[in-house]
Amino acid sequence: PAQSPVVDVVWPNRFKYERYGDLKYFNFTDFVQSYPLIDYIFASVNLLASSIRQFDIEILQKDESGVLKEVEDSELGNLIKYPNRSYGYKDLLEGTALSLAITGNAYWEIVKVNNEAVGLYLLQPHRIIIERNPKTNELIYKYLTSPKQPDVIYTEDEIIHFKLINLQDDFYGL
Repeated sequence: PAQSPVVDVVWPNRFKYERYGDLKYFNFTDFVQSYPLIDYIFASVNLLASSIRQFDIEILQKDESGVLKEVEDSELGNLIKYPNRSYGYKDLLEGTALSLAITGNAYWEIVKVNNEAVGLYLLQPHRIIIERNPKTNELIYKYLTSPKQPDVIYTEDEIIHFKLINLQDDFYGL
């Protein structure tokens, strides 16, 4: 099969990805795959991520006097509390915390039906490439699937990107 060249993306040069017959992700994929083998990192990250499960979600909104009040029934609150059929919000939050702790990034796919958000799915952060559309200047989130399937392309309104502050990169968390 023809070999694809290394593709430069928004990340610094150390974060190139390659496709040569099988899919290779970014350099930090090796860390994502090996972090369970490093006991103290595994224990710390899992403690953090599992601690997140203890929190309850509250959607707050300012009333006319500027006081924050809990919104009992909101579309956003319901979407976060019941993100999809596969897992609940505690799983979503735990996975988000784990992704942030390991890669500095977490991504939620917003599933829409008739332009209404009906589901949230946590995406694997080491499979995301962020590019800027040169014509529209909008961000494109490319989700690398497998060598036999095409990448999934998301627009900014289809992804919620959580990231830790990174002073060296505008697109990716540290």
